[in-house]
Amino acid sequence: NDIYIIGIDHGYGNLKTANTVTASGVKVHDIEPPFKKELLEYDGKFICIGENHKSFTADKTTDMDNYYLTLYGIAKELSLAGITEANVHLAVGLPLMWYSEQRDRFSEYMMQNENVEFIYNKRYSVHIKGVSVFPQGYCAVYDRLKDMNGVNMIADIGNGTMNLMYLNNGRPMESKSWTEKLGVYQCEKAILNKVRDNTGTGLMHEVIENFLRTGETDIAQPYAGLMVEAAKEYAVQIFQKLRDYEYNEQMMRLYVMGGGARIVEAFGEYDIDRVTFD
Repeated sequence: NDIYIIGIDHGYGNLKTANTVTASGVKVHDIEPPFKKELLEYDGKFICIGENHKSFTADKTTDMDNYYLTLYGIAKELSLAGITEANVHLAVGLPLMWYSEQRDRFSEYMMQNENVEFIYNKRYSVHIKGVSVFPQGYCAVYDRLKDMNGVNMIADIGNGTMNLMYLNNGRPMESKSWTEKLGVYQCEKAILNKVRDNTGTGLMHEVIENFLRTGETDIAQPYAGLMVEAAKEYAVQIFQKLRDYEYNEQMMRLYVMGGGARIVEAFGEYDIDRVTFD
């Protein structure tokens, strides 16, 4: 019905749309900055997107950052379609344990302006027709539910949080879902601290991030070995936390998703036949 459905994942590490991934850092200027590669102009402000990552907050509506990121995500998707004016329905997500409490507030936050104009390389005119809010993690396995016989556990490991949920024959068990502050950022801090404690040297954020994305690094020893050691310790922490919530690999299958899935797959110890990474 001439409405574009745009899905946006407001991660603490990265903002994801169907076709783009951008670091979720937001910096607001009152005057135009010298570098304008990822610059959003809205409401008389100049907003730089993609520098570093967003700080962890338990409520995603406490500042305007996620709204700015939403406008940026809309612009990225519409620009790929060659469109500057559109009716848009937003699809967004919240961590499992915050979903019930924050769903209505997050929806109102997204709908604060039904008609909005902003500039990202071009001028966009958008009418936001509606918002759907979904529980994070569960959506990622929705197309596999028919194959999930018996009890299964899903672990969605983002930059700030890890969302856990049990499924019984493909049905979510609402009383067995949790959100833990054990995301990839905690792994990055552990690597930074281990290298600094053992060598007195600080690592650049970009060095650690590239290592976590690929599982490989070309920096010299002892730094490379210390990074691997810290990543393995983080993977051990992840599985210990799963066991705290009664995970038993003999009795259930595990589905791991999100950026943290790369770390667990590369550095964890698990039964490869009973763990699926997405």
